[in-house]
Amino acid sequence: MISKGGSEALLMALVNTARSYSPNYKLLLPILHLLAKVGHRDRKIGVKAESADAVLVTLGLLRHNVKNSRRAAACLWAIRAYCSSVSTAVLLGQNRALDVVFGLITSPTGAQNTRTVK
Repeated sequence: MISKGGSEALLMALVNTARSYSPNYKLLLPILHLLAKVGHRDRKIGVKAESADAVLVTLGLLRHNVKNSRRAAACLWAIRAYCSSVSTAVLLGQNRALDVVFGLITSPTGAQNTRTVK
């Protein structure tokens, strides 16, 4: 699937679905789960996600879904897969991704989200 362009197709589906006026989370959650699974097998998922603009889209989804633990967990799994590339990790660092993760850990509903982050 990776050699046939499956990861690029998943990234484009993520970007197109997330950029709509009201994102359909019934589609986004399975896409993010698949990206997390495929991302561990694809060595260049970070570079591909950066070129498809999926990194900042996923970070935006994480920022909007801090209160929902399932959505936040799916976004975190995808971001973890993207960080296999150093340039993508730097891009996430410049866009304050760690502030969002620390906000998840130290939020008032931190007990539930701390389990999600682990």
